[in-house]
Amino acid sequence: MRTPIQLRYLLPQLALAAIIVSTLDAPCLLAQISRSTKQNLPILLAQTSAEDFYNQGNSLFQQKRYQKAIASYDKAIQLKPDFVKAWTNRGIALAKLKRYQEALASYDKVIQLKPDFAKAWYNRGIALAELRRYQEALASYDKAIQLKSDFVEALYNRGGVLLDLKRYQEAIASYNKAIQLKPDYAEAWYSHGVALLNLKRDREAIASNDKAIQLKPDYAEAWYNRGVALYELK
Repeated sequence: MRTPIQLRYLLPQLALAAIIVSTLDAPCLLAQISRSTKQNLPILLAQTSAEDFYNQGNSLFQQKRYQKAIASYDKAIQLKPDFVKAWTNRGIALAKLKRYQEALASYDKVIQLKPDFAKAWYNRGIALAELRRYQEALASYDKAIQLKSDFVEALYNRGGVLLDLKRYQEAIASYNKAIQLKPDYAEAWYSHGVALLNLKRDREAIASNDKAIQLKPDYAEAWYNRGVALYELK
Protein backbone atom coordinates (compact mmCIF):
# COMPACT_ATOMS: atom_id res chain seq x y z
CA MET A 1 0.00 0.00 0.00
CA ARG A 2 1.24 3.49 -0.78
CA THR A 3 1.99 5.43 2.37
CA PRO A 4 -0.73 7.98 3.16
CA ILE A 5 0.22 11.57 3.87
CA GLN A 6 0.06 12.58 7.51
CA LEU A 7 -0.15 16.07 8.99
CA ARG A 8 2.25 17.30 11.64
CA TYR A 9 1.17 18.76 14.94
CA LEU A 10 -0.69 21.99 15.48
CA LEU A 11 1.39 24.97 16.56
CA PRO A 12 1.81 25.95 20.20
CA GLN A 13 -0.59 28.50 21.63
CA LEU A 14 0.51 31.99 22.59
CA ALA A 15 -0.42 33.34 25.99
CA LEU A 16 -2.97 36.14 25.96
CA ALA A 17 -1.57 39.66 25.79
CA ALA A 18 -1.80 41.61 29.03
CA ILE A 19 -3.56 44.93 29.63
CA ILE A 20 -0.84 47.10 31.13
CA VAL A 21 -0.03 50.49 32.59
CA SER A 22 2.79 51.89 30.48
CA THR A 23 5.89 53.39 32.08
CA LEU A 24 4.83 56.59 30.32
CA ASP A 25 1.84 56.70 32.65
CA ALA A 26 4.00 56.78 35.78
CA PRO A 27 3.23 60.49 36.61
CA CYS A 28 -0.50 59.76 36.49
CA LEU A 29 0.09 56.68 38.58
CA LEU A 30 1.90 58.77 41.19
CA ALA A 31 -1.01 61.18 41.40
CA GLN A 32 -3.41 58.34 42.14
CA ILE A 33 -1.53 56.34 44.76
CA SER A 34 -1.41 57.09 48.44
CA ARG A 35 1.71 57.99 50.39
CA SER A 36 1.78 54.51 51.90
CA THR A 37 1.91 53.04 48.42
CA LYS A 38 4.71 55.32 47.18
CA GLN A 39 7.31 53.24 48.97
CA ASN A 40 6.36 50.36 46.66
CA LEU A 41 6.77 52.47 43.51
CA PRO A 42 10.08 50.83 42.43
CA ILE A 43 8.32 47.45 42.51
CA LEU A 44 5.38 48.81 40.51
CA LEU A 45 7.68 50.32 37.90
CA ALA A 46 9.66 47.08 37.64
CA GLN A 47 6.44 45.18 37.04
CA THR A 48 5.35 47.72 34.44
CA SER A 49 8.71 47.43 32.68
CA ALA A 50 8.32 43.65 32.64
CA GLU A 51 4.94 44.08 30.95
CA ASP A 52 6.51 46.47 28.44
CA PHE A 53 9.23 43.98 27.53
CA TYR A 54 6.57 41.26 27.27
CA ASN A 55 4.47 43.34 24.88
CA GLN A 56 7.59 44.24 22.90
CA GLY A 57 8.34 40.53 22.63
CA ASN A 58 4.83 39.84 21.35
CA SER A 59 5.20 42.56 18.72
CA LEU A 60 8.53 41.10 17.56
CA PHE A 61 6.99 37.62 17.55
CA GLN A 62 4.19 38.79 15.26
CA GLN A 63 6.90 40.16 12.93
CA LYS A 64 8.53 36.70 13.00
CA ARG A 65 11.66 38.19 14.60
CA TYR A 66 11.84 35.30 17.00
CA GLN A 67 15.40 35.74 18.29
CA LYS A 68 14.73 39.36 19.23
CA ALA A 69 11.39 38.34 20.76
CA ILE A 70 13.20 35.85 22.98
CA ALA A 71 15.58 38.60 24.12
CA SER A 72 12.59 40.76 25.12
CA TYR A 73 10.91 37.90 26.96
CA ASP A 74 14.22 37.25 28.77
CA LYS A 75 14.26 40.88 29.95
CA ALA A 76 10.66 40.60 31.13
CA ILE A 77 11.50 37.42 33.07
CA GLN A 78 14.61 39.00 34.57
CA LEU A 79 12.41 41.72 36.06
CA LYS A 80 9.55 39.39 36.97
CA PRO A 81 10.76 35.78 37.35
CA ASP A 82 7.23 34.39 37.89
CA PHE A 83 5.87 35.96 34.66
CA VAL A 84 3.94 32.97 33.31
CA LYS A 85 2.94 34.54 29.99
CA ALA A 86 6.50 35.62 29.22
CA TRP A 87 7.84 32.11 29.94
CA THR A 88 5.07 30.66 27.75
CA ASN A 89 5.70 32.88 24.74
CA ARG A 90 9.46 32.50 25.14
CA GLY A 91 8.98 28.76 24.75
CA ILE A 92 6.87 29.24 21.63
CA ALA A 93 9.44 31.56 20.05
CA LEU A 94 12.12 28.94 20.74
CA ALA A 95 9.92 26.29 19.16
CA LYS A 96 9.55 28.49 16.07
CA LEU A 97 13.35 28.34 15.79
CA LYS A 98 13.17 24.55 16.25
CA ARG A 99 15.03 24.82 19.56
CA TYR A 100 12.67 22.32 21.13
CA GLN A 101 14.81 21.31 24.11
CA GLU A 102 15.04 24.94 25.21
CA ALA A 103 11.34 25.44 24.53
CA LEU A 104 10.62 22.43 26.73
CA ALA A 105 12.59 24.02 29.59
CA SER A 106 10.44 27.16 29.30
CA TYR A 107 7.22 25.15 29.36
CA ASP A 108 8.44 23.19 32.37
CA LYS A 109 9.01 26.51 34.16
CA VAL A 110 5.45 27.58 33.29
CA ILE A 111 4.07 24.34 34.72
CA GLN A 112 6.17 24.79 37.86
CA LEU A 113 4.60 28.24 38.32
CA LYS A 114 1.08 27.26 37.22
CA PRO A 115 0.50 23.49 37.26
CA ASP A 116 -3.14 23.78 36.13
CA PHE A 117 -2.34 25.74 32.94
CA ALA A 118 -3.68 23.42 30.23
CA LYS A 119 -2.04 25.34 27.37
CA ALA A 120 1.39 24.85 28.94
CA TRP A 121 0.89 21.07 29.02
CA TYR A 122 -0.31 21.24 25.41
CA ASN A 123 2.73 23.25 24.29
CA ARG A 124 4.96 20.86 26.22
CA GLY A 125 3.41 17.97 24.32
CA ILE A 126 4.29 19.59 20.99
CA ALA A 127 7.93 20.10 21.97
CA LEU A 128 8.22 16.51 23.19
CA ALA A 129 6.62 15.18 20.00
CA GLU A 130 9.08 17.16 17.87
CA LEU A 131 11.87 15.60 19.95
CA ARG A 132 10.29 12.20 19.18
CA ARG A 133 9.66 11.58 22.87
CA TYR A 134 6.21 10.31 22.03
CA GLN A 135 5.22 8.63 25.29
CA GLU A 136 6.04 11.77 27.24
CA ALA A 137 4.20 13.88 24.66
CA LEU A 138 1.15 11.65 25.05
CA ALA A 139 1.26 12.09 28.83
CA SER A 140 1.42 15.87 28.42
CA TYR A 141 -1.59 15.91 26.09
CA ASP A 142 -3.48 13.67 28.49
CA LYS A 143 -2.77 16.15 31.29
CA ALA A 144 -3.94 19.07 29.13
CA ILE A 145 -7.18 17.23 28.36
CA GLN A 146 -7.64 16.28 32.02
CA LEU A 147 -7.47 19.99 32.88
CA LYS A 148 -9.64 21.07 29.92
CA SER A 149 -11.86 18.27 28.65
CA ASP A 150 -12.97 20.20 25.54
CA PHE A 151 -9.41 21.00 24.44
CA VAL A 152 -9.92 20.12 20.78
CA GLU A 153 -6.37 20.91 19.65
CA ALA A 154 -4.89 18.69 22.37
CA LEU A 155 -7.19 15.84 21.33
CA TYR A 156 -6.11 16.31 17.72
CA ASN A 157 -2.39 16.39 18.54
CA ARG A 158 -2.84 13.40 20.85
CA GLY A 159 -4.17 11.52 17.83
CA GLY A 160 -1.06 12.51 15.87
CA VAL A 161 1.24 11.10 18.53
CA LEU A 162 -0.76 7.87 18.59
CA LEU A 163 -0.34 7.67 14.80
CA ASP A 164 3.42 8.03 15.27
CA LEU A 165 3.26 5.19 17.81
CA LYS A 166 1.20 3.14 15.31
CA ARG A 167 -1.64 2.88 17.84
CA TYR A 168 -4.20 3.52 15.15
CA GLN A 169 -7.35 2.45 16.97
CA GLU A 170 -6.57 4.78 19.86
CA ALA A 171 -5.79 7.56 17.39
CA ILE A 172 -9.24 7.11 15.84
CA ALA A 173 -10.84 7.41 19.28
CA SER A 174 -8.96 10.66 19.90
CA TYR A 175 -9.99 12.08 16.53
CA ASN A 176 -13.58 11.02 17.16
CA LYS A 177 -13.64 13.09 20.34
CA ALA A 178 -12.14 16.09 18.51
CA ILE A 179 -14.74 15.77 15.74
CA GLN A 180 -17.56 15.41 18.27
CA LEU A 181 -16.50 18.73 19.80
CA LYS A 182 -15.81 20.41 16.45
CA PRO A 183 -17.68 18.69 13.58
CA ASP A 184 -16.24 21.07 10.96
CA TYR A 185 -12.63 20.24 11.84
CA ALA A 186 -11.34 19.25 8.40
CA GLU A 187 -7.86 18.30 9.63
CA ALA A 188 -9.32 15.92 12.22
CA TRP A 189 -11.47 14.21 9.57
CA TYR A 190 -8.42 13.91 7.33
CA SER A 191 -6.22 12.45 10.09
CA HIS A 192 -9.08 10.12 11.06
CA GLY A 193 -8.83 8.85 7.49
CA VAL A 194 -5.06 8.35 7.82
CA ALA A 195 -5.58 6.08 10.83
CA LEU A 196 -8.30 4.13 9.01
CA LEU A 197 -6.06 3.69 5.96
CA ASN A 198 -3.35 2.22 8.17
CA LEU A 199 -5.90 -0.27 9.51
CA LYS A 200 -6.88 -1.11 5.90
CA ARG A 201 -10.41 0.14 6.54
CA ASP A 202 -10.43 1.75 3.12
CA ARG A 203 -14.14 2.46 2.66
CA GLU A 204 -14.29 4.26 6.00
CA ALA A 205 -11.11 6.14 5.08
CA ILE A 206 -12.78 7.33 1.87
CA ALA A 207 -15.76 8.59 3.88
CA SER A 208 -13.46 10.51 6.26
CA ASN A 209 -11.54 12.09 3.40
CA ASP A 210 -14.83 12.94 1.66
CA LYS A 211 -15.89 14.82 4.78
CA ALA A 212 -12.55 16.66 4.93
CA ILE A 213 -12.92 17.63 1.25
CA GLN A 214 -16.51 18.73 1.79
CA LEU A 215 -15.29 21.09 4.51
CA LYS A 216 -12.17 22.16 2.60
CA PRO A 217 -12.52 21.55 -1.16
CA ASP A 218 -8.89 22.43 -1.93
CA TYR A 219 -7.51 19.96 0.61
CA ALA A 220 -4.85 18.36 -1.62
CA GLU A 221 -3.68 15.80 0.97
CA ALA A 222 -7.24 14.58 1.52
CA TRP A 223 -7.76 14.16 -2.25
CA TYR A 224 -4.50 12.22 -2.43
CA ASN A 225 -5.37 9.89 0.46
CA ARG A 226 -8.84 9.38 -0.97
CA GLY A 227 -7.12 8.20 -4.16
CA VAL A 228 -4.90 5.83 -2.13
CA ALA A 229 -7.97 4.30 -0.49
CA LEU A 230 -9.80 3.92 -3.82
CA TYR A 231 -6.72 2.25 -5.33
CA GLU A 232 -6.56 -0.22 -2.42
CA LEU A 233 -10.19 -1.22 -3.00
CA LYS A 234 -9.42 -2.44 -6.53
